[in-house]
Amino acid sequence: MGTVFKAMGELMKDKRRYPRVPLELSARFMSPDGTEHEATVRDISAGGVAFSSETCPEIGTHVIAYVTDIGRLEGTVVRHIEGGYAIEIDCPPSKRERLVERLTWHSSGGQTKDADDRRHMRVKVDHHACLQLADGREIECTVIDMSLSGASLEVNAYPPIGSIVQIGRMRGHVVRHHPTGIAVKFDNIPPTPGSLSTRLLGTEPHI
Repeated sequence: MGTVFKAMGELMKDKRRYPRVPLELSARFMSPDGTEHEATVRDISAGGVAFSSETCPEIGTHVIAYVTDIGRLEGTVVRHIEGGYAIEIDCPPSKRERLVERLTWHSSGGQTKDADDRRHMRVKVDHHACLQLADGREIECTVIDMSLSGASLEVNAYPPIGSIVQIGRMRGHVVRHHPTGIAVKFDNIPPTPGSLSTRLLGTEPHI
């Protein structure tokens, strides 16, 4: 019980440290026995999440959750609430910083997105590619979505914001980090989606 009370104390400190953002996002979580359950985010901060769910794990249970537009989160159940439960998020400082950035974007209504991102339609893809850094290093990545102005990539390493990168024959710079990777804005906008597909992916996807 001492561990649970300690976790609850940490959650209360996180409430003061990190502003809670009221969001309604679909989610699913995995219990220690491997079973998956549906849930909905009520509110979230960089320190904890409150879920609505028909299934409420016991206090002290470690759960892994996948939240739409946020990604994977894991932590310990610290309290039950009406129709749900709350967890204290357990993650390294670097991921917590990215979570803060993502929640800041949500709380601003998405207004931190580039104007080009709003102007050009984004297309969902799932394509493995190679990201080349300015120093010549190459890292594997997955293109999550793309538009004529930029792309969202899933990566394990996070180049600094502002750094120059290249994917295929498309050159650009990192404009933000998100929970699973980076967003890149292209330096030059290709004339058509087809030419973008060829330059970026080396293929002509059905879009």
